Amino acid sequence: VILLKELLDKRLDLGKARDVGICPIREKLFTQCFDELTRQICINCSERGFLLFKIGDEMRNTLRLY
Repeated sequence: VILLKELLDKRLDLGKARDVGICPIREKLFTQCFDELTRQICINCSERGFLLFKIGDEMRNTLRLY
């Protein structure tokens, strides 16, 4: 998780993502990070991983509707 956080911070800086407001770069990177966390949690506990997958899916559907 610590390595993933450092990688996310580095990619946010390299991609010149905005700190506030709507930023497609930030959205893309956070989605990738959430998907990776879900994958890692799925390995340890499939039930938790499945729940996180459903949460992420619902989040993406909600954002699409906006």
